[in-house]
Amino acid sequence: MWKWTQINHLRLIILDCDSLNQAYIDFPYHQYLPDIEIVKINPQSQDQNIEIKYFMEDILKAMRCQSYETILISGDMSYLKEIMTVHIGTLLIGHIQQKDLKYMPDFVIDSIDLLADVLLGQNKGYSGEVLAFENKKGSLLSCQTEIVADDGKRYLTELYFGGRYYPEKHQYLLDDPLSYMILKFKHVYVDIMDTFFDEAVMEIRKKEKIDALTYIPPKPQDIEKKRFQRFLSLKLERNAQDGLMLKDLLLCQCDFSQKGNDLAERRQTVKGVFRVNGDVKGKNIILIDDVFSSGSTMLEAMKTLYEAGANKVIALAIAVSQMTESPLTYQKLVCSHCQEPMELVYYRKTHKLLFGCPHYSSHPDQKSIMSLRLGLFCLKKKNRLYYEDYEYDEYGVPIIYS
Repeated sequence: MWKWTQINHLRLIILDCDSLNQAYIDFPYHQYLPDIEIVKINPQSQDQNIEIKYFMEDILKAMRCQSYETILISGDMSYLKEIMTVHIGTLLIGHIQQKDLKYMPDFVIDSIDLLADVLLGQNKGYSGEVLAFENKKGSLLSCQTEIVADDGKRYLTELYFGGRYYPEKHQYLLDDPLSYMILKFKHVYVDIMDTFFDEAVMEIRKKEKIDALTYIPPKPQDIEKKRFQRFLSLKLERNAQDGLMLKDLLLCQCDFSQKGNDLAERRQTVKGVFRVNGDVKGKNIILIDDVFSSGSTMLEAMKTLYEAGANKVIALAIAVSQMTESPLTYQKLVCSHCQEPMELVYYRKTHKLLFGCPHYSSHPDQKSIMSLRLGLFCLKKKNRLYYEDYEYDEYGVPIIYS
Protein backbone atom coordinates (compact mmCIF):
# COMPACT_ATOMS: atom_id res chain seq x y z
CA MET A 1 0.00 0.00 0.00
CA TRP A 2 1.05 3.57 -0.57
CA LYS A 3 1.93 5.24 2.71
CA TRP A 4 1.62 8.84 1.47
CA THR A 5 0.18 8.59 -2.07
CA GLN A 6 -3.51 8.33 -2.93
CA ILE A 7 -3.11 6.15 -6.01
CA ASN A 8 -6.53 6.95 -7.48
CA HIS A 9 -5.47 10.63 -7.48
CA LEU A 10 -2.10 9.99 -9.14
CA ARG A 11 -1.05 12.92 -11.35
CA LEU A 12 2.75 12.91 -11.34
CA ILE A 13 5.45 10.25 -11.79
CA ILE A 14 9.08 11.22 -11.14
CA LEU A 15 11.70 9.00 -12.78
CA ASP A 16 15.21 8.68 -11.36
CA CYS A 17 17.02 8.36 -14.69
CA ASP A 18 20.40 7.75 -13.04
CA SER A 19 19.29 4.41 -11.64
CA LEU A 20 16.63 3.16 -14.10
CA ASN A 21 17.33 1.26 -17.27
CA GLN A 22 15.95 2.64 -20.51
CA ALA A 23 12.92 0.34 -20.53
CA TYR A 24 11.47 2.07 -17.44
CA ILE A 25 12.29 5.53 -18.78
CA ASP A 26 10.60 4.75 -22.11
CA PHE A 27 7.66 2.85 -20.57
CA PRO A 28 4.32 3.97 -22.16
CA TYR A 29 2.94 5.55 -18.99
CA HIS A 30 0.32 7.55 -20.88
CA GLN A 31 -1.12 4.37 -22.36
CA TYR A 32 -2.24 3.40 -18.86
CA LEU A 33 -2.65 6.87 -17.32
CA PRO A 34 -3.54 9.35 -20.11
CA ASP A 35 -3.41 12.47 -17.93
CA ILE A 36 -0.23 11.63 -16.03
CA GLU A 37 2.71 14.06 -15.93
CA ILE A 38 6.23 12.64 -16.17
CA VAL A 39 9.30 14.38 -14.75
CA LYS A 40 12.77 12.94 -15.36
CA ILE A 41 15.51 13.75 -12.89
CA ASN A 42 19.21 12.97 -12.49
CA PRO A 43 19.92 12.98 -8.73
CA GLN A 44 23.64 12.45 -9.21
CA SER A 45 23.83 15.79 -11.04
CA GLN A 46 21.91 17.70 -8.37
CA ASP A 47 23.55 20.25 -6.15
CA GLN A 48 24.25 18.19 -3.02
CA ASN A 49 23.78 21.28 -0.87
CA ILE A 50 20.09 21.48 -1.78
CA GLU A 51 17.94 19.50 0.67
CA ILE A 52 15.63 16.90 -0.84
CA LYS A 53 12.66 18.70 0.71
CA TYR A 54 13.27 21.88 -1.27
CA PHE A 55 14.12 20.02 -4.47
CA MET A 56 10.81 18.12 -4.33
CA GLU A 57 8.91 21.29 -3.40
CA ASP A 58 10.20 22.93 -6.57
CA ILE A 59 9.08 19.99 -8.72
CA LEU A 60 5.61 19.88 -7.15
CA LYS A 61 5.24 23.64 -7.50
CA ALA A 62 6.29 23.58 -11.16
CA MET A 63 3.88 20.73 -11.95
CA ARG A 64 1.15 22.15 -9.69
CA CYS A 65 0.73 18.80 -7.97
CA GLN A 66 0.52 17.67 -4.35
CA SER A 67 2.83 15.11 -2.79
CA TYR A 68 -0.09 12.71 -2.25
CA GLU A 69 -0.63 12.78 -6.03
CA THR A 70 2.99 11.83 -6.72
CA ILE A 71 5.26 8.78 -6.81
CA LEU A 72 8.97 8.45 -7.50
CA ILE A 73 10.39 5.40 -9.27
CA SER A 74 14.03 4.51 -8.71
CA GLY A 75 16.48 1.63 -8.61
CA ASP A 76 18.54 3.37 -5.93
CA MET A 77 17.44 2.42 -2.41
CA SER A 78 19.57 5.11 -0.75
CA TYR A 79 17.78 7.80 -2.78
CA LEU A 80 14.36 6.35 -1.99
CA LYS A 81 15.17 6.59 1.72
CA GLU A 82 15.49 10.35 1.27
CA ILE A 83 12.26 10.58 -0.73
CA MET A 84 10.29 8.76 1.99
CA THR A 85 11.15 11.49 4.49
CA VAL A 86 9.20 14.09 2.50
CA HIS A 87 6.03 11.99 2.20
CA ILE A 88 6.19 11.01 -1.47
CA GLY A 89 5.27 7.53 -2.69
CA THR A 90 8.20 5.25 -3.50
CA LEU A 91 8.62 2.36 -5.94
CA LEU A 92 11.88 0.38 -6.00
CA ILE A 93 12.92 -1.38 -9.19
CA GLY A 94 15.04 -4.41 -8.30
CA HIS A 95 15.51 -6.41 -5.11
CA ILE A 96 15.60 -5.10 -1.57
CA GLN A 97 18.55 -6.12 0.60
CA GLN A 98 18.37 -7.07 4.26
CA LYS A 99 20.22 -3.90 5.33
CA ASP A 100 17.47 -1.77 3.77
CA LEU A 101 14.47 -3.53 5.31
CA LYS A 102 14.08 -0.82 7.96
CA TYR A 103 13.30 1.66 5.16
CA MET A 104 10.89 -0.35 3.02
CA PRO A 105 9.51 1.53 0.00
CA ASP A 106 5.81 1.30 -0.81
CA PHE A 107 6.40 -1.21 -3.61
CA VAL A 108 9.26 -3.38 -4.85
CA ILE A 109 9.12 -4.96 -8.30
CA ASP A 110 11.80 -6.75 -10.32
CA SER A 111 10.08 -6.88 -13.70
CA ILE A 112 8.66 -4.22 -15.98
CA ASP A 113 5.72 -6.56 -16.62
CA LEU A 114 4.55 -5.78 -13.07
CA LEU A 115 4.68 -1.99 -13.41
CA ALA A 116 1.24 -1.38 -14.93
CA ASP A 117 -0.51 -3.34 -12.16
CA VAL A 118 1.11 -1.11 -9.53
CA LEU A 119 0.23 2.12 -11.34
CA LEU A 120 -3.37 1.05 -11.90
CA GLY A 121 -3.84 -0.08 -8.30
CA GLN A 122 -4.34 -3.72 -9.27
CA ASN A 123 -1.31 -4.73 -7.22
CA LYS A 124 -2.54 -3.72 -3.78
CA GLY A 125 0.78 -3.97 -1.96
CA TYR A 126 2.22 -5.97 0.93
CA SER A 127 -0.14 -8.70 2.11
CA GLY A 128 -0.23 -7.80 5.80
CA GLU A 129 -0.96 -4.14 5.09
CA VAL A 130 -3.68 -4.95 2.55
CA LEU A 131 -5.37 -7.41 4.93
CA ALA A 132 -5.38 -4.87 7.77
CA PHE A 133 -6.78 -2.16 5.48
CA GLU A 134 -9.40 -3.92 3.36
CA ASN A 135 -9.16 -7.65 4.05
CA LYS A 136 -7.91 -8.43 0.55
CA LYS A 137 -4.97 -10.37 -0.78
CA GLY A 138 -1.62 -8.69 -1.36
CA SER A 139 1.91 -9.93 -2.04
CA LEU A 140 4.82 -10.91 0.19
CA LEU A 141 8.07 -8.98 0.17
CA SER A 142 11.11 -11.23 0.10
CA CYS A 143 14.86 -10.92 0.36
CA GLN A 144 17.72 -13.35 0.70
CA THR A 145 19.93 -13.80 3.73
CA GLU A 146 22.92 -15.91 4.64
CA ILE A 147 23.11 -17.86 7.89
CA VAL A 148 26.61 -18.66 9.15
CA ALA A 149 26.83 -21.61 11.55
CA ASP A 150 29.40 -21.78 14.34
CA ASP A 151 31.45 -24.27 12.28
CA GLY A 152 31.63 -21.73 9.42
CA LYS A 153 29.13 -23.49 7.15
CA ARG A 154 26.97 -21.03 5.20
CA TYR A 155 23.30 -21.38 4.31
CA LEU A 156 21.56 -19.11 1.77
CA THR A 157 17.84 -18.76 2.41
CA GLU A 158 14.85 -16.39 2.21
CA LEU A 159 13.06 -13.95 4.49
CA TYR A 160 9.39 -13.11 3.77
CA PHE A 161 7.39 -10.16 5.12
CA GLY A 162 3.86 -8.82 5.02
CA GLY A 163 4.58 -5.11 5.42
CA ARG A 164 5.86 -2.34 7.67
CA TYR A 165 5.55 -1.91 11.42
CA TYR A 166 6.04 1.40 13.21
CA PRO A 167 7.42 0.56 16.67
CA GLU A 168 6.70 1.89 20.13
CA LYS A 169 6.75 5.71 20.35
CA HIS A 170 6.89 6.13 16.56
CA GLN A 171 4.62 8.99 15.53
CA TYR A 172 2.84 6.84 12.89
CA LEU A 173 2.15 3.86 15.19
CA LEU A 174 -1.49 4.41 16.16
CA ASP A 175 -2.44 5.71 12.71
CA ASP A 176 -1.19 2.63 10.86
CA PRO A 177 -3.65 -0.29 10.50
CA LEU A 178 -1.10 -3.12 10.36
CA SER A 179 0.92 -1.75 13.30
CA TYR A 180 -2.27 -1.39 15.33
CA MET A 181 -3.34 -4.98 14.64
CA ILE A 182 0.14 -6.32 15.50
CA LEU A 183 -0.04 -4.52 18.86
CA LYS A 184 -3.46 -6.06 19.47
CA PHE A 185 -2.14 -9.52 18.53
CA LYS A 186 0.35 -9.37 21.39
CA HIS A 187 -2.56 -9.70 23.83
CA VAL A 188 -5.49 -11.41 22.06
CA TYR A 189 -6.26 -13.59 19.06
CA VAL A 190 -6.64 -11.52 15.87
CA ASP A 191 -8.28 -13.23 12.89
CA ILE A 192 -6.44 -11.05 10.36
CA MET A 193 -3.09 -12.26 11.72
CA ASP A 194 -4.29 -15.85 11.40
CA THR A 195 -5.37 -15.21 7.80
CA PHE A 196 -2.03 -13.58 7.00
CA PHE A 197 0.07 -16.51 8.21
CA ASP A 198 -2.26 -19.10 6.66
CA GLU A 199 -2.15 -17.44 3.21
CA ALA A 200 1.55 -16.59 3.41
CA VAL A 201 2.55 -20.16 4.24
CA MET A 202 0.41 -21.41 1.36
CA GLU A 203 2.15 -18.93 -0.95
CA ILE A 204 5.62 -20.09 0.12
CA ARG A 205 4.57 -23.72 -0.31
CA LYS A 206 3.97 -23.03 -4.00
CA LYS A 207 7.72 -22.43 -4.32
CA GLU A 208 9.16 -24.81 -1.70
CA LYS A 209 8.32 -28.22 -0.27
CA ILE A 210 7.69 -27.53 3.41
CA ASP A 211 7.88 -30.27 6.04
CA ALA A 212 7.28 -28.32 9.25
CA LEU A 213 6.07 -25.02 10.70
CA THR A 214 7.45 -23.56 13.90
CA TYR A 215 7.69 -20.20 15.68
CA ILE A 216 9.94 -18.05 17.83
CA PRO A 217 9.31 -19.55 21.28
CA PRO A 218 8.24 -17.58 24.35
CA LYS A 219 10.77 -16.69 27.04
CA PRO A 220 10.67 -18.60 30.34
CA GLN A 221 9.27 -15.55 32.17
CA ASP A 222 6.40 -15.31 29.65
CA ILE A 223 5.48 -18.92 30.32
CA GLU A 224 5.78 -18.46 34.08
CA LYS A 225 3.53 -15.39 34.05
CA LYS A 226 1.08 -17.16 31.71
CA ARG A 227 1.19 -14.39 29.15
CA PHE A 228 -0.85 -14.76 25.97
CA GLN A 229 0.90 -17.08 23.52
CA ARG A 230 -0.11 -15.49 20.23
CA PHE A 231 1.29 -18.11 17.87
CA LEU A 232 -0.46 -20.95 19.70
CA SER A 233 -3.74 -19.15 19.06
CA LEU A 234 -3.34 -19.51 15.28
CA LYS A 235 -5.54 -22.05 13.50
CA LEU A 236 -3.95 -21.91 10.01
CA GLU A 237 -6.94 -23.79 8.66
CA ARG A 238 -5.88 -24.20 5.02
CA ASN A 239 -2.49 -25.60 5.97
CA ALA A 240 -3.98 -27.72 8.74
CA GLN A 241 -6.15 -29.44 6.13
CA ASP A 242 -2.91 -30.68 4.58
CA GLY A 243 -1.64 -31.86 7.95
CA LEU A 244 0.83 -28.99 8.31
CA MET A 245 0.49 -27.76 11.90
CA LEU A 246 2.55 -25.40 14.05
CA LYS A 247 5.00 -27.31 16.24
CA ASP A 248 7.22 -26.13 19.07
CA LEU A 249 10.50 -27.16 17.46
CA LEU A 250 12.41 -24.54 19.44
CA LEU A 251 12.64 -23.75 23.14
CA CYS A 252 14.02 -20.57 24.71
CA GLN A 253 16.47 -21.47 27.47
CA CYS A 254 16.76 -18.10 29.22
CA ASP A 255 15.20 -14.66 29.48
CA PHE A 256 16.69 -11.79 27.50
CA SER A 257 15.86 -8.24 26.48
CA GLN A 258 16.91 -6.36 23.35
CA LYS A 259 15.62 -2.92 24.35
CA GLY A 260 18.25 -0.23 24.02
CA ASN A 261 20.84 -2.58 22.50
CA ASP A 262 22.72 -1.79 19.32
CA LEU A 263 23.08 -4.41 16.59
CA ALA A 264 26.28 -5.97 17.98
CA GLU A 265 24.78 -6.20 21.47
CA ARG A 266 21.57 -7.72 20.10
CA ARG A 267 23.49 -10.46 18.32
CA GLN A 268 25.51 -11.23 21.41
CA THR A 269 22.46 -11.21 23.70
CA VAL A 270 20.63 -13.95 21.76
CA LYS A 271 23.65 -16.17 21.12
CA GLY A 272 22.84 -19.70 22.26
CA VAL A 273 19.45 -18.86 23.84
CA PHE A 274 17.52 -21.44 21.74
CA ARG A 275 17.66 -25.21 21.61
CA VAL A 276 15.91 -27.61 19.29
CA ASN A 277 12.93 -29.54 20.61
CA GLY A 278 12.39 -32.43 18.21
CA ASP A 279 13.76 -33.99 15.04
CA VAL A 280 14.51 -31.42 12.31
CA LYS A 281 17.14 -33.33 10.33
CA GLY A 282 16.71 -32.98 6.57
CA LYS A 283 13.51 -30.95 6.93
CA ASN A 284 12.43 -27.76 5.19
CA ILE A 285 10.99 -25.50 7.88
CA ILE A 286 9.10 -22.19 7.97
CA LEU A 287 9.90 -20.19 11.11
CA ILE A 288 7.35 -17.48 11.97
CA ASP A 289 7.43 -14.33 14.10
CA ASP A 290 5.36 -11.18 14.32
CA VAL A 291 7.92 -8.35 13.93
CA PHE A 292 11.42 -8.48 12.43
CA SER A 293 13.49 -5.70 14.03
CA SER A 294 17.26 -6.07 13.83
CA GLY A 295 16.80 -9.70 12.80
CA SER A 296 19.10 -10.96 15.56
CA THR A 297 16.49 -13.16 17.24
CA MET A 298 15.16 -14.62 14.00
CA LEU A 299 18.61 -15.30 12.54
CA GLU A 300 19.83 -16.95 15.76
CA ALA A 301 16.77 -19.23 15.76
CA MET A 302 17.37 -20.11 12.12
CA LYS A 303 21.03 -20.85 12.87
CA THR A 304 20.00 -23.16 15.71
CA LEU A 305 17.74 -25.16 13.38
CA TYR A 306 20.43 -25.41 10.70
CA GLU A 307 23.02 -26.59 13.21
CA ALA A 308 20.58 -29.31 14.29
CA GLY A 309 20.46 -30.62 10.73
CA ALA A 310 17.56 -28.79 9.05
CA ASN A 311 17.83 -28.79 5.25
CA LYS A 312 16.33 -25.31 4.76
CA VAL A 313 14.86 -22.73 7.12
CA ILE A 314 12.68 -19.94 5.72
CA ALA A 315 11.68 -16.96 7.87
CA LEU A 316 8.19 -15.43 7.75
CA ALA A 317 7.23 -12.31 9.74
CA ILE A 318 4.12 -10.15 9.61
CA ALA A 319 6.16 -6.97 9.31
CA VAL A 320 9.54 -5.26 9.57
CA SER A 321 10.12 -2.57 12.17
CA GLN A 322 10.70 0.76 10.42
CA MET A 323 13.10 3.60 11.20
CA THR A 324 11.76 6.10 8.67
CA GLU A 325 11.40 9.56 10.20
CA SER A 326 10.59 12.89 8.61
CA PRO A 327 11.56 16.55 9.05
CA LEU A 328 7.91 17.40 8.35
CA THR A 329 5.74 18.03 11.40
CA TYR A 330 3.36 15.10 11.68
CA GLN A 331 -0.29 16.14 12.04
CA LYS A 332 -2.88 13.78 13.48
CA LEU A 333 -6.59 13.84 12.76
CA VAL A 334 -8.66 15.94 15.17
CA CYS A 335 -12.12 15.15 16.51
CA SER A 336 -14.69 17.63 15.21
CA HIS A 337 -16.64 17.44 18.48
CA CYS A 338 -13.98 17.85 21.20
CA GLN A 339 -10.88 18.79 19.16
CA GLU A 340 -8.80 15.98 20.67
CA PRO A 341 -6.47 13.87 18.50
CA MET A 342 -8.04 10.89 16.75
CA GLU A 343 -6.35 7.49 16.50
CA LEU A 344 -7.27 4.05 15.27
CA VAL A 345 -9.74 2.11 17.39
CA TYR A 346 -11.28 -1.33 16.94
CA TYR A 347 -15.06 -0.99 16.69
CA ARG A 348 -16.47 -4.17 18.24
CA LYS A 349 -19.92 -3.82 16.66
CA THR A 350 -18.55 -4.09 13.11
CA HIS A 351 -15.18 -5.76 13.86
CA LYS A 352 -13.51 -3.01 11.84
CA LEU A 353 -10.99 -0.26 12.43
CA LEU A 354 -12.05 3.38 12.45
CA PHE A 355 -10.62 6.70 13.60
CA GLY A 356 -11.96 8.22 16.79
CA CYS A 357 -10.86 10.29 19.78
CA PRO A 358 -10.65 8.70 23.28
CA HIS A 359 -14.24 9.84 23.96
CA TYR A 360 -15.84 9.02 20.60
CA SER A 361 -18.36 6.57 22.09
CA SER A 362 -19.83 9.27 24.36
CA HIS A 363 -20.20 11.92 21.65
CA PRO A 364 -23.79 12.64 20.58
CA ASP A 365 -23.40 11.86 16.86
CA GLN A 366 -21.34 9.78 14.46
CA LYS A 367 -19.62 12.81 12.91
CA SER A 368 -16.87 12.50 15.51
CA ILE A 369 -15.68 9.21 14.00
CA MET A 370 -14.16 8.57 10.59
CA SER A 371 -13.93 5.43 8.47
CA LEU A 372 -10.53 3.83 8.01
CA ARG A 373 -10.41 4.65 4.30
CA LEU A 374 -11.40 8.30 4.72
CA GLY A 375 -9.14 8.75 7.74
CA LEU A 376 -6.05 7.49 5.93
CA PHE A 377 -6.80 9.74 2.96
CA CYS A 378 -7.18 12.76 5.26
CA LEU A 379 -3.86 11.90 6.93
CA LYS A 380 -2.17 11.89 3.52
CA LYS A 381 -3.58 15.33 2.75
CA LYS A 382 -2.78 16.79 6.18
CA ASN A 383 0.80 15.55 6.00
CA ARG A 384 1.58 16.49 2.41
CA LEU A 385 4.80 18.22 1.49
CA TYR A 386 3.60 21.82 1.67
CA TYR A 387 4.69 24.49 -0.77
CA GLU A 388 3.49 28.02 -1.49
CA ASP A 389 0.92 27.77 -4.27
CA TYR A 390 1.00 31.07 -6.18
CA GLU A 391 -1.36 32.40 -8.78
CA TYR A 392 0.33 32.86 -12.17
CA ASP A 393 -0.07 35.58 -14.80
CA GLU A 394 -0.44 34.89 -18.53
CA TYR A 395 3.35 34.59 -18.88
CA GLY A 396 3.64 31.96 -16.13
CA VAL A 397 5.11 34.40 -13.62
CA PRO A 398 3.86 33.99 -10.01
CA ILE A 399 1.71 36.83 -8.69
CA ILE A 400 2.73 37.77 -5.15
CA TYR A 401 0.28 39.96 -3.25
CA SER A 402 1.71 42.31 -0.62
